[in-house]
Amino acid sequence: MKQEGKNAYIELLEYKVEIGPKGWRGAHRGIVTVSYSEIKGVELTPAGLLTFGFLKIIVSEGAVAQGNSTWGRKGDLMSDPFAVAFEKSDKENFNQIRNKLESLVIENKNLKNLIPKSENTTIDLIEKIKGLAA
Repeated sequence: MKQEGKNAYIELLEYKVEIGPKGWRGAHRGIVTVSYSEIKGVELTPAGLLTFGFLKIIVSEGAVAQGNSTWGRKGDLMSDPFAVAFEKSDKENFNQIRNKLESLVIENKNLKNLIPKSENTTIDLIEKIKGLAA
């Protein structure tokens, strides 16, 4: 699932989300990929009549673009590598992306909880190899 915004695109892949540059507003960006297990939340700021809305991914490291922007928080979000700007006419498409992304994050966390954690250490592995060789 892929959606283009004003400064970037967002694409939901099988195990990760990709955010990449689009147009002159995104010329300073690189491609950012984040696995669903690293995502702590998704924030959707609605677009206004004269302002862009933003879909922002909150990652575990808490990366947030900060600066002395004359445009305030929305100006900072325009340069945030984890945020995608959109127009009011794209509101429904970005709502769908947010809902799908939230469900993929929850699904990933549920799968992570089902996988038993291994208590193996290097010493345990050496002992198991010795036991197999005997």
